[in-house]
Amino acid sequence: MRYPILATALAFVEWHSAIAQENVLSFEDKAWQLQSRIAELHYSPKSLSNQTGKFVTDFMVRQLDPDGLYFTQNQVENLNDCYDKIDEQMIHRDLKFIAHAGKQYKSSIGKAIKILEKLAKSEFDFETPDSIYFPSPTDPVRYAKNASKLKSRWIKWIKYQVLRSYDNSLIVNKAQFTESAPELIADFCTKEIKVLSKIYEDSEQIRKTVEEVFLNGLAQYQDPHSTFYEADAKQGFLSSLAPQTYEYGIELIINENDEFEVSSILPGGPAWITNEIHTGDVLLQASSVNGQVDFSQTNKEGQNVLEFLKNNNAVKLTIQKPGGVVKQVLITKGIVRKTQNIIKHFVLEGERKIGYIALPAFYTNWKNFTRDGCANDVAKAIVKLKREKIEGLVLDLRSNGGGSVEEARDLAGIFIDVGVIAMERNNHGEVHSVKDANRGAIYNDPLIIMVNGSSASASEIVSGSLQNHNRALIVGQQTFGKSTGQMILPLDPKFNLNSLDLGVFRDEYGYVKLTATKYFRINSQTHQLTGVTPDISLQPIRANFNNFGEQSFSNPIANDTIDKTIAGLFKTPLPVETLRVKSEERLKLSTIARRATETNEQIRAYYNNPYLRIDFDGNLEQYGEIDAKWLELEKLESENKTSEYRCRNVEFDSELLDADSYDKRFRANSANKLEKDLELQETYHIMQDLINQLNEQ
Repeated sequence: MRYPILATALAFVEWHSAIAQENVLSFEDKAWQLQSRIAELHYSPKSLSNQTGKFVTDFMVRQLDPDGLYFTQNQVENLNDCYDKIDEQMIHRDLKFIAHAGKQYKSSIGKAIKILEKLAKSEFDFETPDSIYFPSPTDPVRYAKNASKLKSRWIKWIKYQVLRSYDNSLIVNKAQFTESAPELIADFCTKEIKVLSKIYEDSEQIRKTVEEVFLNGLAQYQDPHSTFYEADAKQGFLSSLAPQTYEYGIELIINENDEFEVSSILPGGPAWITNEIHTGDVLLQASSVNGQVDFSQTNKEGQNVLEFLKNNNAVKLTIQKPGGVVKQVLITKGIVRKTQNIIKHFVLEGERKIGYIALPAFYTNWKNFTRDGCANDVAKAIVKLKREKIEGLVLDLRSNGGGSVEEARDLAGIFIDVGVIAMERNNHGEVHSVKDANRGAIYNDPLIIMVNGSSASASEIVSGSLQNHNRALIVGQQTFGKSTGQMILPLDPKFNLNSLDLGVFRDEYGYVKLTATKYFRINSQTHQLTGVTPDISLQPIRANFNNFGEQSFSNPIANDTIDKTIAGLFKTPLPVETLRVKSEERLKLSTIARRATETNEQIRAYYNNPYLRIDFDGNLEQYGEIDAKWLELEKLESENKTSEYRCRNVEFDSELLDADSYDKRFRANSANKLEKDLELQETYHIMQDLINQLNEQ
């Protein structure tokens, strides 16, 4: 049986689950079952060894204490002393390490509570120059050497939290801050003590937490995209990928600083319409007529935060921009369309008519696997754009993190007559061709694909393939570099992947998301780690400083090649060098492009500095400088409306839009953004050059 692969997150099959009467697997049996699934089905499984224990121990410490506020270095070393026994304990189904880790974790929480109880009544010095160190996500956490150093770390952490929670519009008033500081400190400590006490008093929950983190570490030892899920977490994860109606249209993650960070904005949703909430923003607080909730407790009170958002139809969100600017945004729940309405398509009407299609994800119908996924929606949009007599097409895959490989195959097939899209290698080393399923192309005219550092997996399959076929010019930034596909499987021992009868299994055993395949370009290379290199480099006005790419992970799947290339009917190579030179000459003359580059480099220097000032004057100066730079970029964006083209809807949709105020507002907002998009403006010029060059041939 062929199982669908999702080339970014996972593949899943709609199995039937049931609660049987027999006993649940012991934790040791569950861990062994997880390792067995890995050994059987992972793309390149690593066997149990001392290295397994070392990775899992380090992973657990970082997951349980990501900010270095609980464990001391002695406790970390105590846990590391046990790592070489984990593989043997796994084999003998006797994981004593779990009880030991749970004891250490509980002890560290208890010490933190005592420190906070004392600090809640202490005076803090915000006058003397001071700073706090924040390692990058790729750096190891530095743990305090002893209890005294741990207390000093808590003092720095509290000063940082108090300063960042204090309204930026008032922080210039030093006297007012000095007066408010004791109350803010006591309030923060009280909240932390409440949360930590709840953890400390629930030994059963500590055991479950340690067990789940251990299982997740066991999976992630294989690669960063293999993960263990409890049943409820798996259901939530799958539902976030399926076509559905959103309410606020925001997806959140807990970042490396233990903050609620906006990971994505659903196009057309209430958050998207405000145009004030963006990916990378941190949520500080939410308030409504029913009260308020503080986001600072993130992973400890995450459920409370989500429940608050769920139970209120309108909230005022206090958000912090990447540069530190704090804003308040009023947002009301609304009906958000399903994924087939997410595709944006417009005519860029200027000297030439150019079609534009933006695809944010390679979605599909996960339950039925019918032909109504994103490839079909793009094909419909192309048919409407061709009626406008467009001379070229821009396919925007920026920030498209991937999705269904089948949809990626079908989408690439829209632009080539026949041929291989990519090659897939499984865990047995077998290489299979991913072929265009439908002979004939829907669109044969000039094509440009836009990508950036967040274009991943399926986006890279499509852009890399069409680049190799000489079918599309790729512009933008180096892509993410993920060339693997995952699938989710239940851990129930009764489940048999090779059986045509998937049958009934126990849902509460949990699930594992495993990397099962790797994808290669038709030239035998892979974009794993390296990404797809654009033919022409373009930079946005607002650079993304939070994108690290696949190479930032500690244990990614390696980059390699296969002994197979595809000999096909490729198109004549595009005049890449000529187009690149023309683009570079234009950008050198662009004042906005030059100012954006300079400002982004200054912001980058700020982000590369791991030390943040936590004295009042230093904090005000540091955040003031970065705020000014972000405001400068916002000003550049507002000034950058093009006169080269007008972004308009296709005539075919005019009557539908008159009857649908939601979609009309959605598209008007999108069109306004696209007319201010520096990368798209240059892409429009590149397309004109490309058409002229092809006409001369």
